[in-house]
Amino acid sequence: MTTLPPTLTPSHSVAVIGAGLAGLTAARQLQAAGRSVVVLEKSRGLGGRLNTRRHLDSRADRGLPYLEPQGPLTEAWIQELQNTSDLQPWPQPLHHLTAEGLRTIPGDQRWAMPAGLSVAAKQLAAGLTIARGHRAIALTAPEKLGEPWTIQCDFPAAIEPEQQQEFWTAGAIVLAIPAPQAADLLESVAPDWAKQARQVTFDPCFSVTAAYGPDRELQLPNGEAWQGIRAQIPTDWRWLAREDSKADGIWAMGQPVLLLQSSAAVAERLWDVPTLEAVGQALLDRAGADLGLHLQQPEWIQVHRWRYAIARNPLDEGCWIDPDRALAVAGDWCAAHPPGQSLEAAMRSGLSAAQELLAHCF
Repeated sequence: MTTLPPTLTPSHSVAVIGAGLAGLTAARQLQAAGRSVVVLEKSRGLGGRLNTRRHLDSRADRGLPYLEPQGPLTEAWIQELQNTSDLQPWPQPLHHLTAEGLRTIPGDQRWAMPAGLSVAAKQLAAGLTIARGHRAIALTAPEKLGEPWTIQCDFPAAIEPEQQQEFWTAGAIVLAIPAPQAADLLESVAPDWAKQARQVTFDPCFSVTAAYGPDRELQLPNGEAWQGIRAQIPTDWRWLAREDSKADGIWAMGQPVLLLQSSAAVAERLWDVPTLEAVGQALLDRAGADLGLHLQQPEWIQVHRWRYAIARNPLDEGCWIDPDRALAVAGDWCAAHPPGQSLEAAMRSGLSAAQELLAHCF
């Protein structure tokens, strides 16, 4: 492990903690303004809920199932991706399961990528300095004007020793991680902010990926093909998708691959169950019963826990900024937004944090 003691000279103008959508948006804005930026991300992946799981020859978007324009920032980003990547309309059609049965929702304003939405996150991160596998565990605030912040990290993603750096210094900090994690870091440097952050609660979620044999028939009982179904009735799941319908050509999977997301109530009740595969199969069975689909006996099944899937009560702050100490906090949980508009809220919050730092701290 490479250990660097705190110094009085910042190694970067800004350290952004968290490589989700808010953090990457802030980092891009700050770097475009000529600042030296490092992004510290605890996991190996980027993008937060823009998360694609790859297994064998299959892929599944375990977090956000698709992109959709939710405001000017997401509209501009989607346009950028259309011009520079293989972004495609999906799902077409989208179904809603209601008390009256399945309803078809037009699908011309939703988008996916054959290789998975993590590709969109990587494109957003292009050109940034990112230290993956570095989890910030402590902040030390400057004692005097002009001195840097110090960030201490550990390494939960088991990165190589030569890549590990325990201490980082920066002139400014942007915290762009879920509220409970931000509160832990803020406790020693901004206790009032930590107290407010702890008031934000989150819905958890299970994401279940399952692959079936190539001969498995998964049409609806009326023979209709489907790509994505959102449950609008009280049940144990809220989303079911044919992930293989996103991929074709060189990305074709060759077998049906489903992604199911659970309700928050089920995730809360079964969070600590050790046999997650059994939980995943039970959720698939419930969806199959609701829809008239045969979802038993997949070839393989994987279950991922999302502890901080959706902020229940986001704050109406946009972002937090302490200009005297060059400290900012951003995330969709900082920016009140209607349900289903967390992407726009995250980007708006990250952009606001960067703009406030540039206006008041540099």
